[in-house]
Amino acid sequence: MKVIRKVSMEVEHFEIGDQIKIKLKGAGKFTATCHKITNDGALFVFDNCVARKQMNDTDTTEGGFDESDLCAWLNTEFIDRFPNKYIKRIVRPEGCEHLLWLLSEEQVFGSNLPFDDQLELMRDPKHRVCSYPDGSRANWWLRVVVASTNFAIVTAYGNAATYNASNSIGVRPAFIIENL
Repeated sequence: MKVIRKVSMEVEHFEIGDQIKIKLKGAGKFTATCHKITNDGALFVFDNCVARKQMNDTDTTEGGFDESDLCAWLNTEFIDRFPNKYIKRIVRPEGCEHLLWLLSEEQVFGSNLPFDDQLELMRDPKHRVCSYPDGSRANWWLRVVVASTNFAIVTAYGNAATYNASNSIGVRPAFIIENL
């Protein structure tokens, strides 16, 4: 009989599916799962939303995610909540100026291109569905600009949609931890 067994252990190198626990100062305990191994390290995505936030305080997508209020919050106030043992190992991916960011639509839903960027675990819709800290199902932001006022989102049922930038919905950050 085949079984899947989860066991806690110390590792030097992460693998897809590895899960870590993160106690965020003032926000509680969360888990994040490794979705991809890159040249920079292991790409982790929080399993659930860490907060409800606006992308911007007005309905603008000017500057995209990189210049959004949400990106600024993730990479200042929010990153300060991480324990030092994680901060020491989080790295900026090549070509990115941020330590924390949001996934793209292609990473979550894939595309019809020959070189599909969809994350392996996101092919199973159960990995797209997550909750807010209170346990209710969450809509959550993606970093993709869809229109002058809208960013792409993942709905509470794991589908693609769009939302106005000034709406407060779930934040499910991604980050890379270096493999030693």
